[in-house]
Amino acid sequence: MNQGIAAARNGDYPLAIRYFEQARAIVAGEPDIYYNLGLAESRVPGHELRAMAWLGAYLASAVDAPLTTRDAVLALMENLYVKDQANISRLLELLEEAAGQIFSSLGTGQGEELSYQGDILTRDKKGKNLCDAARLWAESGHSELAIKIANNFLRGEYKRNALIHIVEAQAGMGDIAGARQTTGLLVSTDDTSWPYLSIVEAYVRNNDIEAATKTRELIKEAVPGQWAQHAIENGRPMVPGRYTIPADAYDDWLAKLDESDRTHICPLKAAPFLGLSVYLRSFLDGKNSQELFDMLRDTADVLVMAQAIIHEMMMREVDQLRVLRSQEEDKTIAGESEAVPAGKEYAYQGRQVILASERVFDITGKIKSADVFYDPSFPGVRITFQDDAKQALKEFSEQNSGYEAGFILNGRLVCVAVMRDPLNDGVLQITGGGKTMEELRRFASELSGK
Repeated sequence: MNQGIAAARNGDYPLAIRYFEQARAIVAGEPDIYYNLGLAESRVPGHELRAMAWLGAYLASAVDAPLTTRDAVLALMENLYVKDQANISRLLELLEEAAGQIFSSLGTGQGEELSYQGDILTRDKKGKNLCDAARLWAESGHSELAIKIANNFLRGEYKRNALIHIVEAQAGMGDIAGARQTTGLLVSTDDTSWPYLSIVEAYVRNNDIEAATKTRELIKEAVPGQWAQHAIENGRPMVPGRYTIPADAYDDWLAKLDESDRTHICPLKAAPFLGLSVYLRSFLDGKNSQELFDMLRDTADVLVMAQAIIHEMMMREVDQLRVLRSQEEDKTIAGESEAVPAGKEYAYQGRQVILASERVFDITGKIKSADVFYDPSFPGVRITFQDDAKQALKEFSEQNSGYEAGFILNGRLVCVAVMRDPLNDGVLQITGGGKTMEELRRFASELSGK
């Protein structure tokens, strides 16, 4: 652990990850190891989902972690999710561009000819590639970009197929309202049977059998109608597909972190999750345009579904935090809270925080300098203390190791955090907590008295 922390402080995060993994092999189930792995991986571009999963493993195992700590970890996970969304969006932009180039290059033709039992068949790649791009945009939560692709088609058959793909994706990812709205864009009611089947299956997954049954009545074709009825009566689709996710898929953070088989759901140890840009560069050479598109699509298929799984697991942690906070409030109302009688109440970031006196360190008049440090994942303010305050800060951090502590400046609470490592060097780093760089600079000026 100490070697990993030292490597991280030197900016060598891959080395830090290796040390923390060795610590995990020695002591399984230690929350602090998961937390440090999450922080280290969050600083490596392309490792955002893995970092989220380590932090999720920390939340699942650190059952006694203070609510403010859980809040901070979830806020960090949300920031990482946004970064991962940006990564996937860039990948899908490349995918759409590649599909468009193939589409244009085919001219009036539809695709490649295939010989089958003496007959010549045409596999229609001209529209299918762009339909795949539209589906993935919809799966990633950008239905407006997916529909834009559909509307760019001049040929009605292509537009219909793209819209059906979009409905399937929206319903499969739980956006039933969006799926119904997109179904309304289909010109002919004859085209709506299969989209309505996707919506029925989504309602069944939500255990809303009444809504599923009403939607089933809108299906005019026999086969999708039979499949919809099967889903309603059996609680599962007739033909399991991409959106048939096992109930236990959301249960175990560590299982996903250790999974390397790309055919499994959310294999976070597979190559795309260990640095996307490096992985993409590895197959650029010697491929024709269709082969490149297929590899981009297959990669996006894995990443988009994994992101959906991790996001759902994160939201379940949010729900758990809500339950814990409600229980804490109930204790307070009942007069059973242990924190209330022992400390002082402070206003902090729009809420009230209660800290015992031994958990508070007054930094007024003890600061030598304060400056902004920039890290893409964790920008913040670095505070260097005067020499005569370093020993007191070290003792405070040691006495409160593992506890939530606060730092006071001119009577105002400016930071709340769980003390993890002794502050031996007289330096305290406060990460941004969502503040802009300009806000961090103002904060640093306030701390240094400038």
